[in-house]
Amino acid sequence: MSLAEVRHKLQILIPPEDQWTAVDRALYGPEDLYRVEKETAEQLRFEAITYSFHYHFCNNRFYRRYCQEEGIVPSDIKAPSELVRIPLITDTFFKDYPAGVEFYHWLQKISTVKIPEVSFSKKNPSFDEIIETLAGEGFIVTFTSGSSGRYSFFPRDTLTWMRQRYSFARSGVELIRSEYLSGNPAFFRLNAFPNPAKTFLFSGKIAIAAYGTVFDKENVEYLIDRKVTTDTLRIAMGRGRGFKEKLLGRLAKINRKKMVAQFGRKIEAYAGQGKKLVIAAPPFLVADLLSTLEAKGRKLHLGKNVWLGTAGGWKVPTGGVMLDKSWRERIGELMGIPEEQIRDVYGMSECSAFFPDCEGHYKHIPHSFVYPFVVDEELHPLDYGQLGRLAFLDPLPNSYPGFIITSDRVKILKSCPVCDRPGPVFDNDISRIIGAEDRGCAAIAREQMTQALEKGFVPGGSTRG
Repeated sequence: MSLAEVRHKLQILIPPEDQWTAVDRALYGPEDLYRVEKETAEQLRFEAITYSFHYHFCNNRFYRRYCQEEGIVPSDIKAPSELVRIPLITDTFFKDYPAGVEFYHWLQKISTVKIPEVSFSKKNPSFDEIIETLAGEGFIVTFTSGSSGRYSFFPRDTLTWMRQRYSFARSGVELIRSEYLSGNPAFFRLNAFPNPAKTFLFSGKIAIAAYGTVFDKENVEYLIDRKVTTDTLRIAMGRGRGFKEKLLGRLAKINRKKMVAQFGRKIEAYAGQGKKLVIAAPPFLVADLLSTLEAKGRKLHLGKNVWLGTAGGWKVPTGGVMLDKSWRERIGELMGIPEEQIRDVYGMSECSAFFPDCEGHYKHIPHSFVYPFVVDEELHPLDYGQLGRLAFLDPLPNSYPGFIITSDRVKILKSCPVCDRPGPVFDNDISRIIGAEDRGCAAIAREQMTQALEKGFVPGGSTRG
């Protein structure tokens, strides 16, 4: 499958060129998102981010008040070196929401665009009822649940979702297309994430973004082909309320074991047909399968017909580090998949970019539009090669400001030590910062954002200034 073929299939996500903004030029313009020369990428990225900053400052009342409290306005950003001055939203901000109909008003508060006016049959509708009602009006709200037990919610209008679908699809294909995919249009795809048609969970919903537009639907199978809501996820993660839900939670643990067994059977069945198989799975599921194989003294001999891609689930609340070469060696030993056909993708629900492994297993940054950087505890930018807290400037979201400081600890290298693609990469030394949302200047920023949010909202009204 060539880049030209991929680009042709993605035409439905690309607006007419005469309608492109600086953001669109940075995303749709490059022939290869990971081979844009440094100077060109820097210019495209600067124009896209400053355009996005000006847009959100002018149209998002909450974010404008927050920037004013920080003493920064768009005209202050005059050069690429000044991008780091753009006020950052903490990732925990997307967890600070009320319940019931106030959740709908919270979405109105934080969104740059006008959210559809809808009504609900209940006085206090659930998260899922609100999300599904908005989806009926073409407005997507995805959710993700971390170890804290609180969901994160992200409002995505049509423009945001189209841009992100394109970004994820290109990221998911460009670094893995190689000889493996070339000339093999009939390979199978086994997706161990939820069916995107049956969930708004981010890790499921992005399946349609990452490859639903690119790959033939009849060759794709979803391991989790049932409805996944905030309630079912909460129960499955052991946070049930009352006897009935706690019982369902215990059953979910049993079902997880069954899913691992089913996962192994399906892989063997596909591989046994002699056709190529691409597996997309969360690392915990692969790890469970490896443990099962070890316990039974079994090995799979899948060989070069299988390509394994993992995404999500590396970050753990105890500050654990992402697994690397030892992980790939274990997969090779127990499943028989060559190391060069095992790739991981680093990403987060807040960001419009994926950072996939190259053949050297360094995670590449599509630097024509997204600008990740590392800061210390006082939010001062650090140089390449230094370990610190990840922040990024993402211009693609049209419905919320994509200028975010995360709770991940990372190291960014100026260039890849292995391949010749230009631009920075993430080292595999990625972990979670324990209690990050409660420390340093980030806690102050979070408080200021809350104050700005309270000042900048009229219940039931538009957020546009």
